[in-house]
Amino acid sequence: MKAGANIEYFATSLPDLLLFEDDLEKRNRVECLFLRGLAKQGLGQGADACEDYREVLRLDSNHIWAQEQLRA
Repeated sequence: MKAGANIEYFATSLPDLLLFEDDLEKRNRVECLFLRGLAKQGLGQGADACEDYREVLRLDSNHIWAQEQLRA
């Protein structure tokens, strides 16, 4: 999560197609928080996982998977 985000020359490692300018640091933080939430949930730390999902939604209110995890 603390690693800097940048686009390589060929950008073959981008998970999504970028059509417009995007805040790569924010996108990286959102994805890392979501994955950490999934990991915590898998370890049985549901309350901590929900905190991460809520932080994801604070940064990106349209993150459908974080919404679904909170609903579940």
